[in-house]
Amino acid sequence: MKNDNALISDYLRTNHLHSISIISPHLDDAAFSLTSFITRVDIPELEVYSVFTESDKPDSHWSNAMGFESPAEEFSVRRNEDIQAMNMLNVSFTHAGFEAHSFNAQKAKTIAETILHKKVAEQTLILLPLGAGGQINFLTRLWRRVFKIPTGCEVHQEHVMVRDLLAGLFSDKLVTIGFYAEFPYLWANNKESFPGFLKNIYQRNYECFPIPPDVERKFSIARCYKSQFEAEFGTKEYYQKRTINIPELVFLPVD
Repeated sequence: MKNDNALISDYLRTNHLHSISIISPHLDDAAFSLTSFITRVDIPELEVYSVFTESDKPDSHWSNAMGFESPAEEFSVRRNEDIQAMNMLNVSFTHAGFEAHSFNAQKAKTIAETILHKKVAEQTLILLPLGAGGQINFLTRLWRRVFKIPTGCEVHQEHVMVRDLLAGLFSDKLVTIGFYAEFPYLWANNKESFPGFLKNIYQRNYECFPIPPDVERKFSIARCYKSQFEAEFGTKEYYQKRTINIPELVFLPVD
């Protein structure tokens, strides 16, 4: 794991990568996971492409629990939150308009075709969600609670679905495929295991490039997502900032 923040810019220049498309499964994953990367990376063209930006939930149970009258209202608010965050980051973004429960290979193909339209494939880096997260045993969870250490989250299967469908579609193109570890899920993992995890899946070597966080900047961006922030990062400011205050992790192929 390299520690020099400038090394990722060196990687991009060496590999002639002039465009980055970040695939965000939901309307917050890119901002929660890559605010410092987006802010600091030196590249001419960068965009965030959010996949699940509409709701197909059959009832309002979850939306009601989150304080909304309906799924339609929930996603309208979440889209507006994301617009605010993306504008603060000064980054281009697209809301794909897909629903999680009806997402399939054909819809994933639409995303791949849209992203590659008007792009030079050889100069494009696609960043997909890693599928970070996991279960922590009772004793570890108790120990972390005592010392106020974040516990992370279990793997979100919608992240895995997006990763797998799009990685398969992009694999026969000339694009470079990389991955990022999602916040706050990654707190449940041993970070050193990620490159091996990726090699087992994709049969390639990946190197981890950590990007040190600007905690106050990232905190201000993350708080744009008012409907999700406390559910993901807790209710206490010190704990929220502690959850944010670890390097963002980007994994890029090195062979």
